[in-house]
Amino acid sequence: MGNTPATGGGGSSCSTSTIIAEKSTGSHILRVDGFSGTKGLGVGKSLNSGTFTAGGHSWYIAYFPDGEDEECADWVSVYLHLDRPGPGAKDSAAVKARFEFSLQDRNGCPVSSYRKKSSAVTTFSLADGARCSGHKKFIQRKDFEWL
Repeated sequence: MGNTPATGGGGSSCSTSTIIAEKSTGSHILRVDGFSGTKGLGVGKSLNSGTFTAGGHSWYIAYFPDGEDEECADWVSVYLHLDRPGPGAKDSAAVKARFEFSLQDRNGCPVSSYRKKSSAVTTFSLADGARCSGHKKFIQRKDFEWL
């Protein structure tokens, strides 16, 4: 016995599917008043923003005025941290996001030379330790002082 394909009927069929990716945006302004007062905190030590909600999830920004490590001690480092996934999501949920850090001058105007976007979608997860992403060398400290 073998399989014999069905023939006949003369009709053809076609089906389609649609995938709709949910997308939301948000923004947060972290103001550093008195940068000189934050210098000297120490390499690897951060000041954290308050938590904020974007895309339904809770986030905060870690600001390292003396750099994240010795390699970038003359730089300001900034990182976006997932504080917790949104309501209804498990703490082990993976959260995907694109993000951008941009600097504003004292008048609140963007400084285009200090605008850095994530190069791709980043996956944040509390379960596997991938809870943050950012820039080790966001701006040199000497340049930050004059803004």
